[in-house]
Amino acid sequence: MRPCHERRPVGLRLAASPAVLATMLALQPHQVQAQAFQGTPNVILGSVNRITGAGTETLVVTADQTTINWLPSDSGPGPAPIDFLPSGNVANFVSGTGASYTVLNRIIAADPSRAIQFAGTVTSDPIGHIWFYAPGGLLLTGTAQFDVGSLLLTANDPVGAAAGQPYLDPFGNFRLTAAPDSKAGISIDKGAQINALAADSYVIAVAPRFDMAGSITVNGSAALAAVEDASFTLNGGLFDISTSIGSAAGGTSSITGQITGPAGIGGQGVFHRIYLMAVPKNDAMTLLISGGAQIGFDIAAAADVDGNAIILSGGYDIKASAIGEGVGQFGQLPVASSVGEALVAVDNANFTSSVTIRSKDRAEVQAISGGLGFASNLAVFADDLAVVRAVSGQLLQVAGDLRADASTYANLFAGASHSAGVAEVSASAGGSISAQGNILALANGEGEGTGSPLQPGGTGTGGSALIGALGGSVRATNLIVAADGLGGAS
Repeated sequence: MRPCHERRPVGLRLAASPAVLATMLALQPHQVQAQAFQGTPNVILGSVNRITGAGTETLVVTADQTTINWLPSDSGPGPAPIDFLPSGNVANFVSGTGASYTVLNRIIAADPSRAIQFAGTVTSDPIGHIWFYAPGGLLLTGTAQFDVGSLLLTANDPVGAAAGQPYLDPFGNFRLTAAPDSKAGISIDKGAQINALAADSYVIAVAPRFDMAGSITVNGSAALAAVEDASFTLNGGLFDISTSIGSAAGGTSSITGQITGPAGIGGQGVFHRIYLMAVPKNDAMTLLISGGAQIGFDIAAAADVDGNAIILSGGYDIKASAIGEGVGQFGQLPVASSVGEALVAVDNANFTSSVTIRSKDRAEVQAISGGLGFASNLAVFADDLAVVRAVSGQLLQVAGDLRADASTYANLFAGASHSAGVAEVSASAGGSISAQGNILALANGEGEGTGSPLQPGGTGTGGSALIGALGGSVRATNLIVAADGLGGAS
């Protein structure tokens, strides 16, 4: 065994046998077509044994953390994407030691603004964590299929990787940063399939914007985040996701496909989550779920709120929480650098697990173009406007409690005053809302305390709360409306 590039302390390695002569040639600086990935690799961290064939390749990873820099063979200018894994080609990652591994594939085109396209198949053993990064974004076409242990797709470079340093610490912490004001995206087209079926797996996509119309199946947790800078901590199925810089892409990041998987079991500490996040920088940004999207884990476990939960954030950090509902799953305050308006919008979709939404501005769950179904609880928190509506003869059904909440929740014990926003649950023009539990519309304003008997607390001003059937119907076990003001304690 010898390094491909002897001037480097680590490199791509091959079995030194005449039977693998073609593979050895494939590792030379020139490009050879008999391989899956259309590019030239250079390992800058860890060690890999590469075996290529006609339209196929197997990469045997022999380090716990590996980085491969790929130079695509298509060196032309944009804007067309680079067909890095053509349809019919198959790339397979396996462990050479039997131990779990993470391999980062950094795909840096001659024109780094070009997106990298996958139309073929990527596979790995169950212990493989396969990461792909391209500064111009990633595109999975309708023929793409990923059957891997876990998967990360990003247009934000993992910190440390470019210098050949480790990018994932032993505690599951890593950071992803894009170029300033990048507008690169992750696009998963209809027909594309991502399967991560090993226990405690993950599927993560991070870029300034994303569009997910394909299918994700994960036996663990999934996270899609539209941000420029993101820090993650992975703790089993529970993630901390924080950002210091929101996305400059603006516009809409959407989910019209499906994100599903086997159920977690909260009582056994098996937590499955789906995290969806959009944080605007300066321009307004919408996190949109529509088009018949199917999101959530096995419906038989819908009542296990702690084991299975869906968390949507517009402008808030996400906090790992073993409790699968409530504002404790978010930061107390919006992301400080987020200036543009954040809208979380939901229409024409089905959810098979508990849903909690929090937006620093608006959250609108509206059955307009199609019905909405929630197999567990629905809680919509927003600082300015929290709305749940059914119109135009559409049906919105919730199997548990339904809550629209524009109350204030921050309490940093600084004596600040707070005013609540507007909370509304309404049905009109023949629309219908039904909840098997309670329906709540809350807009309570509470001032912060001070923790000192010598310092008065802040004032709290209630907002506006409404539950209404305006040419439609609203049904629940109980209807609860509150818009109170409460001063903070000294």
